[in-house]
Amino acid sequence: MAPAPLRSKSGWGRPPGARAGSRLRRGERAADLARDALGSWVGVGATIVLVAAAAVSAAQRDQRAGPVTVVALVLSGLALAEPQLVLMAVRRHDHAAGERALFLLDRAHRAEAMAVEVTRELDRLHGEIARLAARVETAGHASAVRASVSDAPVDDQDTSGRPKQDSSVQGGRAVLGWLP
Repeated sequence: MAPAPLRSKSGWGRPPGARAGSRLRRGERAADLARDALGSWVGVGATIVLVAAAAVSAAQRDQRAGPVTVVALVLSGLALAEPQLVLMAVRRHDHAAGERALFLLDRAHRAEAMAVEVTRELDRLHGEIARLAARVETAGHASAVRASVSDAPVDDQDTSGRPKQDSSVQGGRAVLGWLP
């Protein structure tokens, strides 16, 4: 019986053994919070809105440097949005790594269950082979006894007057179900 696949309770979950929550140091929790807040579409959208507002404000205040200021602010906005996009990619990679870890853990549990099942089947087969070997051993001894008895000079009929059967037919080969 294979174990049920692992399912996370919220989101992608955490693989067993991965530190999370209160097991993280304060700086690690702060870094995760910043990554989650800044590395999101909300953070990128807020950056774009703030850069657009700054460009409009700068263009209205200084009419002479308007186009140059707007281009500089747009490029600055792109430079601010780029790390946020990298943080989003890192967060997605973390999610994918967690999903992969859970998948591999599930595969390991299934492989372990299959190994137990194969071991049980091998034990059963070993018992069956031992039983058959004992049966062959017993049949071999019976055949040897019959052969030694049949070597003695006897007539070809038993006490009831019927012809005797060949000792090899009565030996171990007949017990196993095949004849020469």
